[in-house]
Amino acid sequence: MATSLPRGNNRSRSGAQRLLPAAPGDIQAALTVMGRRDPRHDANHMIDLSYAKLFGADLHRAYLASADFEGADLTGAIMHEANLTGATR
Repeated sequence: MATSLPRGNNRSRSGAQRLLPAAPGDIQAALTVMGRRDPRHDANHMIDLSYAKLFGADLHRAYLASADFEGADLTGAIMHEANLTGATR
């Protein structure tokens, strides 16, 4: 059974060639918003991504300090230059 990758540019924002399929568009859009938010407005709330299916997500340069990734599937995720200070897994 043949599997095809999405057409078009198969590179992340970091310019790295993807070897695995990217995350679905709606998931990637939500992660992009979370990663670009102003953390000064977090009021000590932690981003809970525990058990999330983040397969192929582009988290390049995302600010996800103190996020909870326990049990999350990060297979193929691009995390180059992401701020994961204090994040749990």
